[in-house]
Amino acid sequence: MGGCRTFLFLQGPLSPLFSRIADRFAAADHRVLRVNLCIGDRLHWRRGGAVDYRGTVHSWPAFIDALMAREGVADLILHGDRRIYHRMAGELTRARGIHVIATELGYLRPDWMTIERDGTSTGSHFPDDLYAIRAIAAAVGPVVLTPKFANSFWLVAAPDVTYNLANVVLWFLYPHYRRHTIYHPVIEYCARVEALVGGPSCAGGEGSRREAQGGQGAVVRVSHAVGRRFPASRSIPLLEEWFRLLRASCSPSPLMLRKTLDW
Repeated sequence: MGGCRTFLFLQGPLSPLFSRIADRFAAADHRVLRVNLCIGDRLHWRRGGAVDYRGTVHSWPAFIDALMAREGVADLILHGDRRIYHRMAGELTRARGIHVIATELGYLRPDWMTIERDGTSTGSHFPDDLYAIRAIAAAVGPVVLTPKFANSFWLVAAPDVTYNLANVVLWFLYPHYRRHTIYHPVIEYCARVEALVGGPSCAGGEGSRREAQGGQGAVVRVSHAVGRRFPASRSIPLLEEWFRLLRASCSPSPLMLRKTLDW
């Protein structure tokens, strides 16, 4: 990474991760900027260099494009590239030749984060060819899977509840902010509490709860929808390989697999 660069951070995971990465960049004499879209964003950005955006989604592209041009942004870093603000910003940065670095929660948890250039999901550059994936795995070599960071329900739940309820209570500070979640946080939390106490709307009913208790094995749900990245003719052998590896990795423990293939 040669020379001084200007990094622009948008929303990150619900943790101090982005703030700490920014500290490392600043320590290496790079310039760090941040845009807060809601009060929850301010809670997780524990340093300076931030501006608050309180405008509408409609006005967001003009705002972020002008900001990047004025500040000479070289790299855009964001979490969840399909969020509406991030999607709009990503399109503008690519048109300007600015690098986009997208993160997402890791497929293996705890400890793991997914980091990709340009985007994740349908925007990912990760190959969908089985042999190409095997070649990458062979080149990478062995991976240390020993957990390095502690994890618990409260470590995940506390920042999530703080972030979302702060946005609900102090909504007037960012009156035009649009959440990326489907359901209102209060409704979602009520549903989760009901599920935890075994309410009637708990998905799967008593049978699913019995499956999840007692360490009876790993329950893996693989959901695959047709998209431009995974045509059906190539997805089936890839999924079969995944299930073969899952069975081998979990042996001799029993493995319960739930496949949902939405062709």
